[in-house]
Amino acid sequence: AAPRLAHYWHQVNDLVTGNGNGVIDPGEVILVPVTVSNRGSQGAQTVTASATSGSAHLTVLDGSATTAYIPSGSSSELAPGFRLAVSPDAAPGELLVVTLAISIGCGYQIDSSFKLKVGTAVYDECESEAPWSLATPGDNATSGLWVRGDPVGTTSNSQQCQPEDDHTAAPATDCYVTGQGAVGGAADAADVDGGRTTLTTPLLDLSHIPDARVTYWRWYTNNLGNSPDLDSWRVQISGNGGTSWVFLENTTVSANSWTQMSFLVSDFLTPTSQMRVRFIAHDMAPNSLIEAAVDDFEVSGTSAPVGIEEQPTAVILRLDAPRPNPFPAGTHVRFALPEAGPVSLQIFGIDGRL
Repeated sequence: AAPRLAHYWHQVNDLVTGNGNGVIDPGEVILVPVTVSNRGSQGAQTVTASATSGSAHLTVLDGSATTAYIPSGSSSELAPGFRLAVSPDAAPGELLVVTLAISIGCGYQIDSSFKLKVGTAVYDECESEAPWSLATPGDNATSGLWVRGDPVGTTSNSQQCQPEDDHTAAPATDCYVTGQGAVGGAADAADVDGGRTTLTTPLLDLSHIPDARVTYWRWYTNNLGNSPDLDSWRVQISGNGGTSWVFLENTTVSANSWTQMSFLVSDFLTPTSQMRVRFIAHDMAPNSLIEAAVDDFEVSGTSAPVGIEEQPTAVILRLDAPRPNPFPAGTHVRFALPEAGPVSLQIFGIDGRL
């Protein structure tokens, strides 16, 4: 009969206190509004959260925020948010830990933590509940629906079908995954069957982030069943909250391993304050075997360190999807390297021809 409170969602706001580029930069002061959820069976009144830093390169300047009431099964944003100072010595990609001591008037207390990442606006390791949607109108899969948890690995003909581990380094364990069968169960016991299942991010405000980039790790396999390479994996992005969508990925090619995907938003849409990304696993062939997973979702942008000389942000090894695709006469394939060097880029048809 008690509330059950936890960190639910946050996105960095540096329009007033920082340099306004929407991402966490070294030397910057940021405001972090935090939403807290209540999954207990009783409403929570007079909720107060106190923030402390778990990282040497992060200092809490204003560490108290409140909300009057969070109903059971709902969530609420704490006001006025937490004002945090990032050290000029913080490195791009560094993780900064914030711990919240959450309490209510009746004496209930609990700790809940989250991570910020230097160079990003949104960083979600998918380790705790967040306002992702696990279904959408039009979904018709009868099994293998999206869930969040520690994946139960499966194999088919000695090949990994569903991952046994999430992508995030230990001690992290959870990700979004299509279905969960019993430990030691058959690979087809909880795979996607009968249609499509859709996972959708919360609303993302990318309107003031220069060079906004969406990056995630995904697992997708459909080549191990009796009808291989016929089921589809689709990733779409919307700039109007989900009214219309354009493709980031649209493929039937499996990757039976965790694979990083990264897309410059402006290549597809003008960034807005109403962005969403959705992931669709679609069973389209009889007796097929399809599994998918998503982990470590983030939105990054152009970094502008404050109070130190500007320096280029580290670049990951990245290969973007061809644009346009399909194409009548020609297409562009963009890629990036961590440092300059010789490159060999080979393109294969789905039948294996170079």
